[in-house]
Order: sequence, then C-alpha cells, then structure tokens
Amino acid sequence: GYKDTPGIWTKEHVEAWKPIVEAVHAKGGIIFCQIWHAGRVSNRAFQPNGRAPISCTDMPLTPQTRFNGTPPRRLTTEEIPTIVNHFRLAARNAME
Repeated sequence: GYKDTPGIWTKEHVEAWKPIVEAVHAKGGIIFCQIWHAGRVSNRAFQPNGRAPISCTDMPLTPQTRFNGTPPRRLTTEEIPTIVNHFRLAARNAME
C-alpha cells in the first residue's frame, strides 16, 4: 500500500480493528471493509524486499498525479493466484 493506509492482512490488524467494529456496532452502526489493491499507486519502500509494486501494467502514474510512487512492474500470470489468495484472506479476516 502506501503510508497511513489501514490493513487487514495480519492477525494483529484483525485484533486492532475489533474494538473499533465493536464500538460502531454498540451504537447501532454498520461497518464494512473495502478490500482493494494499491497497485501502481504504491512505493517500493512498502514492498517486500524493496521490489517495485505490482500492477496490471508497468506504466507509472502520470507526472500530474501528486504522488511519490515507484514505477510498477507488471503482474505475471503466475502471480495471479497469490493475489486472489490475499484478497480471500483479507475477506476472511474482515469477517472475523
């Protein structure tokens, strides 16, 4: 992702979200988790081993975009199941 974006991919994230969700529910509110992928909006500083962020394209954002991103690398066909699994795990974590 990028700086200051919330996550739900670890058990620590799940535990940190629980009091927030409980507080919203206690007031009769409804909360949901929008699961998304940062893609080319990310920066290599937030990637495992400092690799370029993955995206559906290797084209960087336009210079007009106010963002300190890193040029992405194109997602390979072999990497798609891993990305799908990450979304599956995030959805499961959100339901916890």
